[in-house]
Amino acid sequence: MKKKFKYVTILLIVFIFLFIYNFYGTNKNLNSYLHISKQLNELELLNKDLDFFINSKINFINFDKINIKIRQIKNIQKKLSKYAKKDKNLQNLFNKIDLKLVYIEQYKSKIAIVNNSFRFIYKLLTNTKKHLAHDVYLKIIMSSYFNKPISKNIINNKNLDKLYLTHLKILIDHYIKLYKIRNKINSLQIKNFLNSIKTLYIKSSLASLKKARFGLFFSGIILGILFVIFLYLVKLIEKEKKLLNRFKKAVENNYNVIVVTNKDLVIKYVNNAFSKIYGYTKKEVIGKKIDIIKSRKHSSKFYKNLKDTIYSGKIWVGEFINKAKDGHLVYEKASISPIFDEKGNIVEFLAVKLDITDTIKQQLALREKERLLLQQSKMATMGEMIGNIAHQWRQPLSSISTLSTGMVLQKELGLLDDEQLVHNLEKITGIVKYLSQTIDDFRNFYKQDKEVKTFYANEIIKKIKELVGVKYKSLGIKFIENIENIELKSYQNELLQVIINIINNAKDILVEKNLKNKLIFINIYQKENFVYFEICDNGGGISENIKDKIFEAYFTTKHQSQGTGIGLYMTYQIVTNNLKGEIWVENLEYGYNNEKYTGAKFIVKIPQNLNNEKK
Repeated sequence: MKKKFKYVTILLIVFIFLFIYNFYGTNKNLNSYLHISKQLNELELLNKDLDFFINSKINFINFDKINIKIRQIKNIQKKLSKYAKKDKNLQNLFNKIDLKLVYIEQYKSKIAIVNNSFRFIYKLLTNTKKHLAHDVYLKIIMSSYFNKPISKNIINNKNLDKLYLTHLKILIDHYIKLYKIRNKINSLQIKNFLNSIKTLYIKSSLASLKKARFGLFFSGIILGILFVIFLYLVKLIEKEKKLLNRFKKAVENNYNVIVVTNKDLVIKYVNNAFSKIYGYTKKEVIGKKIDIIKSRKHSSKFYKNLKDTIYSGKIWVGEFINKAKDGHLVYEKASISPIFDEKGNIVEFLAVKLDITDTIKQQLALREKERLLLQQSKMATMGEMIGNIAHQWRQPLSSISTLSTGMVLQKELGLLDDEQLVHNLEKITGIVKYLSQTIDDFRNFYKQDKEVKTFYANEIIKKIKELVGVKYKSLGIKFIENIENIELKSYQNELLQVIINIINNAKDILVEKNLKNKLIFINIYQKENFVYFEICDNGGGISENIKDKIFEAYFTTKHQSQGTGIGLYMTYQIVTNNLKGEIWVENLEYGYNNEKYTGAKFIVKIPQNLNNEKK
């Protein structure tokens, strides 16, 4: 806003000077035109006097008056000389006037000669025949009076005195030259040229005046607009100052910590929240490096990355662990922004920090709680798995016992030959390998996934059967599968744990209700970039009153001896947090083998490629 005000003020001053300059220039030009017009009018009158002198009859003339007129003309030329340098028409006019003045000097000289000749001839009239001489003299006078050329025929009379005729011939020659000079002067047509120049100057002055008037009008409008903008910006600046004061108060009393440092990370400003959280007064930290609150809980790489980011002109966003004056740790979420000058150079840094110490403590407590819940869930699942191991091992161990007992009996009866011994031992070795593989399968089930693996959907179901198949078969539970062999990139063991938890929940319901047909349907299919796992039973469904609570921690409908209520809770946490998916449950009525059933259907929706969700 200050820049805009500065620019508008400069423009306003510039246009004020332009307006004054245009006004002064217009006034000056108008005065110039008036001056020129006045001088041209005087020149026109003087030119008329000269024309009158030139075209008057030849007589005894007072040249002093003509000389005064000529001096006046030259004085006007001198006054208009600076304009004539720029105006070709005026320059041409002055050239014609100069030529006319030269001709007038010649004309004056000839007139003097002619007048003197008249006087001399008049004296000779007494010595010649007066009537003839007087007749010739009258013709000359009449020609002069009517501005007509004298014919030489009037002096061809032989009866006149020879001396009289000689002087008369000289007079006529000078008169003819005088007439030619008069014609030259008249041919200059200064009067017409002068009138045309006056007309041009009138038009030019009117056009210039109109242009100047438009310029003044336009400048006036611009000045008015700029003045309105100036007043508007003044009001805005006043509002901005009030707003800035409010902003300062808001910053000063803000709940967030606000810190301003120079480019060397020396503290220039902190608000009240800083003092409240860190325990330092403003005087104690202003002028000190920001390292005064450093906790040393972050690595040098962390601080290097932070500095590289802000010094490159970018905004850094992250979390800090800093240290208060009394030594306790302060957890905060912060953004640090560089502040630039007009040239684009970094001059300051602005840090806005939110104290999240209480939140972090709550999160740590929650994580500890979830860790304990997970541990309980694993222990509960482990108990379930031990039962499964017992079912898996019961038949193989029975086979080993039968083979070993049989070999002992055959040995006592002397019926055990080497071939039978080797055969029985190979059987026992095969059974032991099976048991060892079973242990590996159960151990892998409890391994925590650290990286995304590529596997297929049918592998999940195959492993589930290997882990719990024997026990479920002994309970009379039948699996009905509809599986698309889809490739996934996810956490295999965690997905395996989710499916087993859901199947175990279905198994408990089916066993509790002691149904004749115990069915678990497993459907796996793909939609767009997501894979859907649907596990449905025929246990009658879930009551609508509790359906929205089944994923809550410790919620269970079973007796305390049968469940902890954390299985479905941990399932929900794994799906939403680790697998970046969704899980929900629906009650469903369906038909199978001409029978109608009602049950709960759990739907797990996870991304086919977990790596895409992490980006």
